[in-house]
Amino acid sequence: MTFVDFSLLKNYHAVSPLNTAFRIWIGLFLFFVGCSGGIVPPSETLNVQVEREPISLDPALIEDGAALQILANVNEGLLGYGEKGQIEPRLAESYTQSADQKRFEFQLRKNIRWSDGKEILPEDFILGVRRALAPSSVAKLAPLLFVIRGARPFHEGKVPAEKLGVFYSKGKLVIELENPIGYFPHLMALPVTYPVRKDILDAHQQTWPEDAPSSGPYRITSHKINSLIRLERNPNYWGERAKVPTVNLKVVTDESTAVNAFSAGQLDILVRVGNLDFPRLKKQGVIQSTPFLATYYIGFNCLKPPFNDVNLRRAVASAIHKEEITEALGSGEIPASSWIPKGLEGYFPFQKSGPYLGPKGKALFSKPFEIAFDESFRNTRIFEIIQQNLKNELSAEVTLAHMDWKNYVQRLQSDPPPIYRLGWMAPVVDPISHLRVFLKGERNNYTGCSSPKYDLLVQEIEKLHPGPERLKKIAEAQKVILDELVAVVPIYHYVQNTAVAKRVEGFAINLFGVIPFHKISLK
Repeated sequence: MTFVDFSLLKNYHAVSPLNTAFRIWIGLFLFFVGCSGGIVPPSETLNVQVEREPISLDPALIEDGAALQILANVNEGLLGYGEKGQIEPRLAESYTQSADQKRFEFQLRKNIRWSDGKEILPEDFILGVRRALAPSSVAKLAPLLFVIRGARPFHEGKVPAEKLGVFYSKGKLVIELENPIGYFPHLMALPVTYPVRKDILDAHQQTWPEDAPSSGPYRITSHKINSLIRLERNPNYWGERAKVPTVNLKVVTDESTAVNAFSAGQLDILVRVGNLDFPRLKKQGVIQSTPFLATYYIGFNCLKPPFNDVNLRRAVASAIHKEEITEALGSGEIPASSWIPKGLEGYFPFQKSGPYLGPKGKALFSKPFEIAFDESFRNTRIFEIIQQNLKNELSAEVTLAHMDWKNYVQRLQSDPPPIYRLGWMAPVVDPISHLRVFLKGERNNYTGCSSPKYDLLVQEIEKLHPGPERLKKIAEAQKVILDELVAVVPIYHYVQNTAVAKRVEGFAINLFGVIPFHKISLK
Protein backbone atom coordinates (compact mmCIF):
# COMPACT_ATOMS: atom_id res chain seq x y z
CA MET A 1 0.00 0.00 0.00
CA THR A 2 1.38 3.40 -0.97
CA PHE A 3 1.81 5.79 1.95
CA VAL A 4 2.49 9.53 1.85
CA ASP A 5 3.70 11.08 5.12
CA PHE A 6 2.03 14.52 5.05
CA SER A 7 4.25 15.72 7.91
CA LEU A 8 7.19 15.65 5.48
CA LEU A 9 5.37 17.99 3.14
CA LYS A 10 4.63 20.28 6.08
CA ASN A 11 8.29 20.34 7.13
CA TYR A 12 9.42 21.00 3.57
CA HIS A 13 7.01 23.93 3.35
CA ALA A 14 8.45 25.38 6.54
CA VAL A 15 11.99 25.27 5.21
CA SER A 16 11.38 26.23 1.61
CA PRO A 17 8.02 27.82 0.71
CA LEU A 18 6.38 26.18 -2.29
CA ASN A 19 5.32 28.40 -5.11
CA THR A 20 1.71 28.38 -6.21
CA ALA A 21 2.29 26.21 -9.27
CA PHE A 22 4.10 23.52 -7.28
CA ARG A 23 1.34 23.50 -4.67
CA ILE A 24 -1.23 22.93 -7.41
CA TRP A 25 0.94 20.13 -8.87
CA ILE A 26 1.19 18.47 -5.45
CA GLY A 27 -2.59 18.73 -4.97
CA LEU A 28 -3.31 17.20 -8.38
CA PHE A 29 -0.74 14.44 -7.80
CA LEU A 30 -2.33 13.44 -4.49
CA PHE A 31 -5.81 13.63 -6.00
CA PHE A 32 -5.03 11.40 -8.97
CA VAL A 33 -2.98 8.93 -6.91
CA GLY A 34 -5.93 8.71 -4.52
CA CYS A 35 -8.42 8.15 -7.32
CA SER A 36 -6.22 5.48 -8.88
CA GLY A 37 -6.29 3.39 -5.68
CA GLY A 38 -2.85 4.22 -4.37
CA ILE A 39 -4.26 6.39 -1.57
CA VAL A 40 -7.85 6.71 -0.43
CA PRO A 41 -8.64 10.44 -0.01
CA PRO A 42 -9.01 11.26 3.72
CA SER A 43 -12.55 12.60 3.20
CA GLU A 44 -13.61 9.15 1.94
CA THR A 45 -12.19 7.05 4.77
CA LEU A 46 -13.41 6.87 8.35
CA ASN A 47 -10.83 5.46 10.78
CA VAL A 48 -12.29 3.87 13.91
CA GLN A 49 -10.61 2.15 16.84
CA VAL A 50 -11.66 -1.41 17.68
CA GLU A 51 -10.68 -2.16 21.25
CA ARG A 52 -9.87 -5.82 20.63
CA GLU A 53 -9.90 -8.45 17.92
CA PRO A 54 -13.46 -9.86 17.78
CA ILE A 55 -13.79 -13.53 18.73
CA SER A 56 -15.97 -14.28 15.70
CA LEU A 57 -17.75 -12.29 12.98
CA ASP A 58 -20.13 -15.14 12.19
CA PRO A 59 -23.64 -13.87 13.10
CA ALA A 60 -24.47 -17.20 14.77
CA LEU A 61 -21.27 -17.25 16.86
CA ILE A 62 -21.11 -13.66 18.06
CA GLU A 63 -20.30 -13.33 21.76
CA ASP A 64 -18.51 -10.03 22.36
CA GLY A 65 -19.28 -6.35 22.05
CA ALA A 66 -16.60 -5.69 19.42
CA ALA A 67 -18.23 -8.19 17.04
CA LEU A 68 -21.73 -6.83 17.70
CA GLN A 69 -20.62 -3.29 16.94
CA ILE A 70 -19.05 -4.40 13.63
CA LEU A 71 -21.80 -6.76 12.47
CA ALA A 72 -24.53 -4.18 13.14
CA ASN A 73 -22.98 -2.16 10.28
CA VAL A 74 -22.52 -5.16 7.99
CA ASN A 75 -25.70 -7.19 8.36
CA GLU A 76 -29.28 -6.56 9.36
CA GLY A 77 -32.21 -8.56 10.65
CA LEU A 78 -35.95 -8.08 10.51
CA LEU A 79 -35.78 -5.34 13.13
CA GLY A 80 -33.01 -3.21 14.61
CA TYR A 81 -32.24 -0.62 17.27
CA GLY A 82 -32.33 3.13 16.85
CA GLU A 83 -30.06 5.62 18.58
CA LYS A 84 -32.13 5.66 21.80
CA GLY A 85 -32.70 1.93 22.04
CA GLN A 86 -36.05 1.95 20.25
CA ILE A 87 -36.97 -0.97 17.97
CA GLU A 88 -37.18 0.01 14.29
CA PRO A 89 -38.10 -1.85 11.07
CA ARG A 90 -35.11 -2.97 9.03
CA LEU A 91 -35.44 -5.78 6.47
CA ALA A 92 -39.06 -6.13 7.57
CA GLU A 93 -41.09 -3.04 6.78
CA SER A 94 -43.75 -3.94 9.38
CA TYR A 95 -45.06 -6.70 11.64
CA THR A 96 -48.28 -7.70 13.39
CA GLN A 97 -48.94 -9.63 16.59
CA SER A 98 -51.84 -11.99 17.25
CA ALA A 99 -54.36 -11.39 20.02
CA ASP A 100 -52.80 -14.12 22.18
CA GLN A 101 -49.36 -12.49 21.64
CA LYS A 102 -47.84 -15.79 20.50
CA ARG A 103 -47.73 -15.28 16.72
CA PHE A 104 -45.76 -12.59 14.86
CA GLU A 105 -46.09 -11.99 11.11
CA PHE A 106 -43.38 -9.96 9.38
CA GLN A 107 -43.85 -8.26 6.02
CA LEU A 108 -40.48 -8.15 4.25
CA ARG A 109 -39.47 -5.10 2.25
CA LYS A 110 -39.69 -5.39 -1.49
CA ASN A 111 -36.53 -5.91 -3.53
CA ILE A 112 -34.15 -6.20 -0.57
CA ARG A 113 -30.84 -7.53 -1.87
CA TRP A 114 -27.52 -8.91 -0.70
CA SER A 115 -24.42 -6.89 -1.54
CA ASP A 116 -23.76 -9.21 -4.52
CA GLY A 117 -27.15 -8.32 -6.00
CA LYS A 118 -29.08 -11.50 -5.15
CA GLU A 119 -32.50 -11.08 -3.58
CA ILE A 120 -32.84 -11.64 0.17
CA LEU A 121 -35.49 -14.36 0.48
CA PRO A 122 -37.73 -15.53 3.34
CA GLU A 123 -35.87 -18.85 3.45
CA ASP A 124 -32.66 -16.93 4.25
CA PHE A 125 -34.21 -15.80 7.56
CA ILE A 126 -35.54 -19.28 8.31
CA LEU A 127 -32.10 -20.77 7.64
CA GLY A 128 -30.43 -18.16 9.88
CA VAL A 129 -32.58 -19.08 12.90
CA ARG A 130 -32.32 -22.82 12.22
CA ARG A 131 -28.55 -22.59 11.97
CA ALA A 132 -28.25 -20.70 15.28
CA LEU A 133 -30.48 -23.25 17.03
CA ALA A 134 -29.18 -26.43 15.36
CA PRO A 135 -28.13 -29.29 17.69
CA SER A 136 -24.53 -28.78 16.57
CA SER A 137 -24.64 -25.02 17.26
CA VAL A 138 -22.51 -23.50 20.04
CA ALA A 139 -24.08 -20.05 19.62
CA LYS A 140 -23.86 -18.19 22.94
CA LEU A 141 -26.98 -16.11 22.22
CA ALA A 142 -29.08 -18.96 20.82
CA PRO A 143 -30.72 -19.80 24.21
CA LEU A 144 -32.46 -16.42 24.05
CA LEU A 145 -34.41 -17.90 21.12
CA PHE A 146 -35.75 -20.82 23.16
CA VAL A 147 -38.96 -18.79 23.51
CA ILE A 148 -39.76 -19.77 19.88
CA ARG A 149 -42.10 -22.76 19.54
CA GLY A 150 -40.08 -25.97 19.31
CA ALA A 151 -36.73 -24.19 19.65
CA ARG A 152 -35.44 -26.02 22.73
CA PRO A 153 -36.39 -29.57 21.56
CA PHE A 154 -34.94 -28.79 18.12
CA HIS A 155 -31.67 -27.62 19.69
CA GLU A 156 -31.59 -30.77 21.81
CA GLY A 157 -32.04 -32.94 18.69
CA LYS A 158 -35.46 -34.21 19.73
CA VAL A 159 -37.51 -32.81 16.82
CA PRO A 160 -36.71 -31.97 13.16
CA ALA A 161 -36.24 -28.41 11.90
CA GLU A 162 -39.75 -28.45 10.41
CA LYS A 163 -41.19 -28.40 13.95
CA LEU A 164 -39.53 -25.06 14.66
CA GLY A 165 -42.04 -22.20 14.78
CA VAL A 166 -40.37 -20.18 12.01
CA PHE A 167 -41.91 -20.48 8.52
CA TYR A 168 -43.25 -18.59 5.49
CA SER A 169 -46.98 -18.40 4.93
CA LYS A 170 -49.24 -16.29 2.69
CA GLY A 171 -46.53 -13.79 1.86
CA LYS A 172 -45.42 -13.29 5.49
CA LEU A 173 -42.53 -14.59 7.56
CA VAL A 174 -44.18 -16.12 10.64
CA ILE A 175 -42.65 -16.76 14.07
CA GLU A 176 -44.69 -18.55 16.73
CA LEU A 177 -43.81 -18.55 20.44
CA GLU A 178 -44.28 -21.07 23.23
CA ASN A 179 -45.69 -18.33 25.50
CA PRO A 180 -46.36 -14.60 25.23
CA ILE A 181 -43.04 -12.77 25.62
CA GLY A 182 -43.11 -9.02 26.05
CA TYR A 183 -39.55 -8.42 24.85
CA PHE A 184 -39.74 -10.73 21.82
CA PRO A 185 -39.45 -8.00 19.12
CA HIS A 186 -36.08 -7.06 20.65
CA LEU A 187 -34.75 -10.54 19.88
CA MET A 188 -35.28 -9.87 16.18
CA ALA A 189 -32.43 -7.34 16.34
CA LEU A 190 -29.92 -10.01 17.45
CA PRO A 191 -27.30 -11.28 14.96
CA VAL A 192 -28.47 -14.89 15.60
CA THR A 193 -31.65 -13.97 13.70
CA TYR A 194 -29.87 -12.43 10.68
CA PRO A 195 -30.48 -14.05 7.29
CA VAL A 196 -27.84 -16.34 5.77
CA ARG A 197 -27.63 -18.05 2.36
CA LYS A 198 -27.52 -21.76 1.69
CA ASP A 199 -25.25 -21.43 -1.37
CA ILE A 200 -22.64 -19.53 0.67
CA LEU A 201 -22.74 -22.03 3.55
CA ASP A 202 -22.52 -25.00 1.15
CA ALA A 203 -19.46 -23.47 -0.53
CA HIS A 204 -17.67 -22.97 2.83
CA GLN A 205 -18.31 -26.21 4.74
CA GLN A 206 -21.33 -24.67 6.53
CA THR A 207 -19.31 -21.75 7.91
CA TRP A 208 -20.23 -18.11 7.21
CA PRO A 209 -17.12 -16.37 5.81
CA GLU A 210 -16.33 -12.81 6.83
CA ASP A 211 -16.35 -11.63 3.22
CA ALA A 212 -19.77 -13.21 2.56
CA PRO A 213 -22.39 -11.01 0.90
CA SER A 214 -23.88 -8.55 3.38
CA SER A 215 -27.39 -7.26 4.03
CA GLY A 216 -26.40 -4.03 5.82
CA PRO A 217 -24.95 -0.69 4.69
CA TYR A 218 -21.35 -2.04 4.52
CA ARG A 219 -19.54 -5.26 3.65
CA ILE A 220 -16.24 -6.64 4.93
CA THR A 221 -13.61 -6.63 2.20
CA SER A 222 -10.47 -7.52 4.15
CA HIS A 223 -9.39 -8.55 7.63
CA LYS A 224 -5.85 -8.59 8.97
CA ILE A 225 -5.98 -10.28 12.37
CA ASN A 226 -5.17 -7.97 15.31
CA SER A 227 -4.65 -5.10 12.90
CA LEU A 228 -7.33 -3.96 10.46
CA ILE A 229 -10.86 -4.78 9.29
CA ARG A 230 -11.90 -2.87 6.20
CA LEU A 231 -15.51 -2.12 5.36
CA GLU A 232 -16.70 -0.92 1.96
CA ARG A 233 -20.07 0.55 1.05
CA ASN A 234 -22.76 -1.99 0.08
CA PRO A 235 -23.98 -0.79 -3.33
CA ASN A 236 -27.25 -2.72 -3.00
CA TYR A 237 -28.30 -1.66 0.50
CA TRP A 238 -32.03 -0.96 0.67
CA GLY A 239 -31.74 2.02 3.04
CA GLU A 240 -29.82 5.27 3.28
CA ARG A 241 -26.65 5.10 1.19
CA ALA A 242 -23.48 5.24 3.28
CA LYS A 243 -21.98 8.72 3.08
CA VAL A 244 -18.41 7.48 3.67
CA PRO A 245 -17.48 4.69 1.22
CA THR A 246 -14.67 3.15 3.31
CA VAL A 247 -14.34 2.45 7.03
CA ASN A 248 -11.04 1.23 8.48
CA LEU A 249 -11.55 -0.53 11.80
CA LYS A 250 -8.14 -0.48 13.44
CA VAL A 251 -7.51 -2.92 16.29
CA VAL A 252 -5.68 -0.88 18.95
CA THR A 253 -5.75 -2.45 22.39
CA ASP A 254 -3.28 -0.21 24.18
CA GLU A 255 -4.95 2.97 25.45
CA SER A 256 -1.90 5.23 25.14
CA THR A 257 -1.22 4.02 21.59
CA ALA A 258 -4.84 4.65 20.68
CA VAL A 259 -4.97 8.17 22.06
CA ASN A 260 -1.69 9.06 20.35
CA ALA A 261 -3.13 7.84 17.05
CA PHE A 262 -6.27 9.91 17.66
CA SER A 263 -4.24 13.03 18.48
CA ALA A 264 -2.17 12.48 15.31
CA GLY A 265 -5.32 12.25 13.16
CA GLN A 266 -4.84 8.55 12.40
CA LEU A 267 -8.08 7.67 14.22
CA ASP A 268 -11.33 9.61 13.85
CA ILE A 269 -13.19 7.77 16.59
CA LEU A 270 -11.71 6.46 19.84
CA VAL A 271 -14.11 3.95 21.42
CA ARG A 272 -12.24 3.64 24.71
CA VAL A 273 -10.69 6.69 26.36
CA GLY A 274 -8.07 6.02 29.03
CA ASN A 275 -8.62 7.64 32.40
CA LEU A 276 -5.28 9.50 32.15
CA ASP A 277 -6.32 11.16 28.88
CA PHE A 278 -10.00 11.68 29.67
CA PRO A 279 -9.69 15.14 31.34
CA ARG A 280 -7.53 16.56 28.54
CA LEU A 281 -9.78 15.27 25.74
CA LYS A 282 -12.91 16.39 27.57
CA LYS A 283 -11.44 19.89 27.85
CA GLN A 284 -10.81 19.82 24.10
CA GLY A 285 -14.53 19.18 23.54
CA VAL A 286 -14.09 15.88 21.67
CA ILE A 287 -15.62 13.54 24.29
CA GLN A 288 -19.17 12.27 23.98
CA SER A 289 -20.44 10.50 27.12
CA THR A 290 -23.49 8.28 26.68
CA PRO A 291 -25.23 5.44 28.59
CA PHE A 292 -24.10 1.85 28.03
CA LEU A 293 -26.06 -1.22 29.14
CA ALA A 294 -23.16 -3.11 30.70
CA THR A 295 -21.75 -4.14 34.07
CA TYR A 296 -18.05 -4.62 34.92
CA TYR A 297 -17.70 -7.46 37.42
CA ILE A 298 -15.56 -10.16 38.97
CA GLY A 299 -16.74 -13.76 39.09
CA PHE A 300 -15.70 -16.70 41.27
CA ASN A 301 -14.97 -20.29 40.28
CA CYS A 302 -17.46 -21.81 42.71
CA LEU A 303 -16.46 -25.39 41.85
CA LYS A 304 -12.86 -25.33 43.11
CA PRO A 305 -11.09 -24.29 46.32
CA PRO A 306 -10.86 -21.79 47.80
CA PHE A 307 -14.06 -20.26 46.40
CA ASN A 308 -16.23 -23.33 46.61
CA ASP A 309 -16.79 -21.86 50.10
CA VAL A 310 -19.51 -19.18 49.92
CA ASN A 311 -18.16 -17.52 53.08
CA LEU A 312 -14.86 -16.78 51.33
CA ARG A 313 -16.71 -15.41 48.32
CA ARG A 314 -18.73 -13.20 50.65
CA ALA A 315 -15.58 -11.99 52.41
CA VAL A 316 -13.98 -10.93 49.13
CA ALA A 317 -17.18 -9.24 47.97
CA SER A 318 -17.41 -7.14 51.13
CA ALA A 319 -13.72 -6.18 51.13
CA ILE A 320 -13.67 -4.46 47.70
CA HIS A 321 -13.92 -0.65 47.80
CA LYS A 322 -15.87 0.08 44.61
CA GLU A 323 -15.93 3.84 45.00
CA GLU A 324 -12.15 3.85 45.24
CA ILE A 325 -12.04 2.14 41.84
CA THR A 326 -14.43 4.53 40.07
CA GLU A 327 -12.67 7.54 41.61
CA ALA A 328 -9.32 6.22 40.34
CA LEU A 329 -10.76 5.83 36.84
CA GLY A 330 -12.25 9.32 36.96
CA SER A 331 -14.28 8.98 33.77
CA GLY A 332 -17.87 8.78 34.97
CA GLU A 333 -18.33 5.08 35.75
CA ILE A 334 -21.07 4.34 38.32
CA PRO A 335 -20.14 2.10 41.29
CA ALA A 336 -22.45 -0.91 41.26
CA SER A 337 -24.55 -2.69 43.83
CA SER A 338 -26.96 -4.00 41.17
CA TRP A 339 -26.06 -6.75 38.70
CA ILE A 340 -28.45 -5.21 36.19
CA PRO A 341 -27.16 -1.90 34.76
CA LYS A 342 -28.87 1.45 34.77
CA GLY A 343 -31.43 1.73 31.99
CA LEU A 344 -32.89 -1.77 32.39
CA GLU A 345 -35.77 -2.99 34.51
CA GLY A 346 -34.45 -4.20 37.86
CA TYR A 347 -31.56 -1.75 38.27
CA PHE A 348 -31.13 -0.32 41.75
CA PRO A 349 -28.70 2.49 42.69
CA PHE A 350 -25.37 1.98 44.41
CA GLN A 351 -25.59 1.42 48.14
CA LYS A 352 -22.39 2.24 49.94
CA SER A 353 -21.39 -0.57 52.28
CA GLY A 354 -19.91 0.11 55.68
CA PRO A 355 -16.40 -0.91 56.76
CA TYR A 356 -15.57 -4.59 56.43
CA LEU A 357 -16.58 -6.29 59.68
CA GLY A 358 -15.88 -9.93 58.84
CA PRO A 359 -13.09 -12.06 60.26
CA LYS A 360 -9.60 -10.84 59.36
CA GLY A 361 -6.30 -12.66 59.20
CA LYS A 362 -4.48 -15.27 57.16
CA ALA A 363 -6.70 -18.02 58.57
CA LEU A 364 -9.27 -17.11 55.91
CA PHE A 365 -6.88 -17.90 53.05
CA SER A 366 -4.14 -20.39 53.85
CA LYS A 367 -2.63 -20.00 50.37
CA PRO A 368 -2.26 -17.21 47.80
CA PHE A 369 -4.92 -17.21 45.08
CA GLU A 370 -5.02 -15.86 41.56
CA ILE A 371 -7.10 -13.17 39.91
CA ALA A 372 -7.02 -13.28 36.10
CA PHE A 373 -8.02 -10.58 33.61
CA ASP A 374 -7.52 -9.52 30.02
CA GLU A 375 -4.64 -7.11 29.69
CA SER A 376 -5.18 -3.35 29.50
CA PHE A 377 -4.00 -0.36 31.47
CA ARG A 378 -7.51 0.11 32.88
CA ASN A 379 -7.86 -3.50 34.06
CA THR A 380 -4.38 -3.51 35.57
CA ARG A 381 -5.17 -0.35 37.56
CA ILE A 382 -8.46 -1.80 38.81
CA PHE A 383 -6.97 -5.07 39.96
CA GLU A 384 -4.03 -3.42 41.66
CA ILE A 385 -6.63 -1.61 43.79
CA ILE A 386 -8.56 -4.82 44.43
CA GLN A 387 -5.33 -6.63 45.28
CA GLN A 388 -4.55 -3.96 47.86
CA ASN A 389 -8.12 -4.00 49.23
CA LEU A 390 -7.93 -7.75 49.82
CA LYS A 391 -4.52 -7.45 51.43
CA ASN A 392 -5.65 -4.68 53.77
CA GLU A 393 -9.01 -6.16 54.74
CA LEU A 394 -8.35 -9.91 54.60
CA SER A 395 -4.56 -10.23 54.77
CA ALA A 396 -4.98 -12.19 51.54
CA GLU A 397 -2.03 -12.76 49.22
CA VAL A 398 -3.24 -12.28 45.65
CA THR A 399 -1.35 -12.83 42.39
CA LEU A 400 -2.46 -11.00 39.26
CA ALA A 401 -2.42 -12.82 35.91
CA HIS A 402 -3.16 -10.97 32.68
CA MET A 403 -3.30 -12.27 29.11
CA ASP A 404 -4.53 -11.27 25.66
CA TRP A 405 -8.28 -11.39 25.06
CA LYS A 406 -8.55 -14.57 22.97
CA ASN A 407 -6.34 -16.64 25.27
CA TYR A 408 -8.22 -15.23 28.23
CA VAL A 409 -11.58 -16.31 26.82
CA GLN A 410 -10.19 -19.77 26.05
CA ARG A 411 -9.07 -20.12 29.65
CA LEU A 412 -12.48 -19.08 30.95
CA GLN A 413 -14.10 -21.73 28.78
CA SER A 414 -11.69 -24.53 29.74
CA ASP A 415 -10.66 -23.86 33.37
CA PRO A 416 -11.91 -20.64 34.97
CA PRO A 417 -9.46 -18.97 37.39
CA PRO A 418 -10.37 -18.63 41.10
CA ILE A 419 -11.42 -15.03 40.37
CA TYR A 420 -11.87 -13.61 36.87
CA ARG A 421 -12.98 -10.35 35.28
CA LEU A 422 -15.61 -9.76 32.63
CA GLY A 423 -18.05 -7.14 31.46
CA TRP A 424 -21.58 -8.25 30.63
CA MET A 425 -23.42 -6.16 28.05
CA ALA A 426 -27.13 -6.55 27.42
CA PRO A 427 -27.68 -7.48 23.74
CA VAL A 428 -31.33 -6.34 24.03
CA VAL A 429 -33.10 -3.60 25.99
CA ASP A 430 -34.31 -6.02 28.64
CA PRO A 431 -32.64 -7.55 31.73
CA ILE A 432 -33.29 -11.13 30.59
CA SER A 433 -29.80 -11.65 29.12
CA HIS A 434 -28.19 -10.51 32.39
CA LEU A 435 -30.37 -12.93 34.31
CA ARG A 436 -29.88 -15.93 32.01
CA VAL A 437 -26.11 -15.89 32.60
CA PHE A 438 -26.46 -17.85 35.87
CA LEU A 439 -28.88 -20.55 34.74
CA LYS A 440 -27.66 -24.09 35.30
CA GLY A 441 -25.84 -25.30 32.17
CA GLU A 442 -25.70 -21.83 30.59
CA ARG A 443 -22.58 -21.50 28.41
CA ASN A 444 -21.75 -18.06 29.78
CA ASN A 445 -21.92 -19.17 33.43
CA TYR A 446 -18.20 -19.56 34.11
CA THR A 447 -18.84 -19.43 37.86
CA GLY A 448 -20.39 -22.91 38.05
CA CYS A 449 -22.81 -21.53 40.67
CA SER A 450 -26.44 -22.50 40.19
CA SER A 451 -29.69 -22.70 42.12
CA PRO A 452 -33.07 -24.37 41.29
CA LYS A 453 -34.76 -21.45 43.03
CA TYR A 454 -32.97 -19.02 40.72
CA ASP A 455 -33.73 -21.02 37.56
CA LEU A 456 -37.43 -21.05 38.42
CA LEU A 457 -37.44 -17.29 39.01
CA VAL A 458 -35.88 -16.61 35.60
CA GLN A 459 -38.43 -18.87 33.88
CA GLU A 460 -41.21 -16.85 35.51
CA ILE A 461 -39.57 -13.52 34.62
CA GLU A 462 -39.34 -14.54 30.96
CA LYS A 463 -43.11 -14.92 30.74
CA LEU A 464 -43.99 -11.64 32.45
CA HIS A 465 -44.39 -8.22 30.87
CA PRO A 466 -42.62 -5.24 32.50
CA GLY A 467 -44.42 -4.17 35.64
CA PRO A 468 -44.51 -4.49 39.44
CA GLU A 469 -44.79 -8.29 39.51
CA ARG A 470 -41.86 -8.76 37.15
CA LEU A 471 -39.80 -6.15 38.97
CA LYS A 472 -40.34 -7.95 42.26
CA LYS A 473 -39.15 -11.28 40.84
CA ILE A 474 -36.10 -9.62 39.23
CA ALA A 475 -35.18 -8.22 42.67
CA GLU A 476 -35.55 -11.72 44.16
CA ALA A 477 -33.34 -13.19 41.42
CA GLN A 478 -30.61 -10.60 42.00
CA LYS A 479 -30.71 -11.34 45.72
CA VAL A 480 -29.99 -15.01 44.97
CA ILE A 481 -27.06 -14.13 42.68
CA LEU A 482 -25.44 -11.46 44.84
CA ASP A 483 -26.37 -12.33 48.43
CA GLU A 484 -27.07 -16.07 48.59
CA LEU A 485 -24.80 -17.55 45.89
CA VAL A 486 -22.39 -14.60 45.80
CA ALA A 487 -21.54 -15.80 42.30
CA VAL A 488 -20.24 -12.42 41.15
CA VAL A 489 -19.38 -8.98 42.47
CA PRO A 490 -20.56 -6.10 40.25
CA ILE A 491 -17.87 -3.40 40.38
CA TYR A 492 -19.30 -0.61 38.23
CA HIS A 493 -21.75 0.17 35.44
CA TYR A 494 -20.11 1.44 32.28
CA VAL A 495 -20.43 4.86 30.72
CA GLN A 496 -19.44 5.18 27.06
CA ASN A 497 -16.78 7.84 26.66
CA THR A 498 -16.10 8.21 22.96
CA ALA A 499 -13.60 10.64 21.47
CA VAL A 500 -14.79 11.98 18.13
CA ALA A 501 -12.59 14.03 15.80
CA LYS A 502 -13.97 17.41 14.81
CA ARG A 503 -14.01 16.47 11.14
CA VAL A 504 -16.68 13.83 11.89
CA GLU A 505 -20.28 14.91 11.30
CA GLY A 506 -23.46 12.95 12.06
CA PHE A 507 -21.91 10.86 14.85
CA ALA A 508 -24.31 8.85 17.03
CA ILE A 509 -23.92 5.82 19.29
CA ASN A 510 -26.63 3.66 20.83
CA LEU A 511 -26.95 1.87 24.17
CA PHE A 512 -24.91 -1.10 22.87
CA GLY A 513 -21.98 0.93 21.59
CA VAL A 514 -23.08 0.58 17.96
CA ILE A 515 -22.13 3.53 15.76
CA PRO A 516 -24.10 3.70 12.50
CA PHE A 517 -21.16 4.45 10.23
CA HIS A 518 -23.35 4.99 7.18
CA LYS A 519 -24.82 8.16 8.71
CA ILE A 520 -21.42 9.76 9.25
CA SER A 521 -19.85 12.25 6.86
CA LEU A 522 -16.39 13.79 6.98
CA LYS A 523 -15.42 17.41 6.59
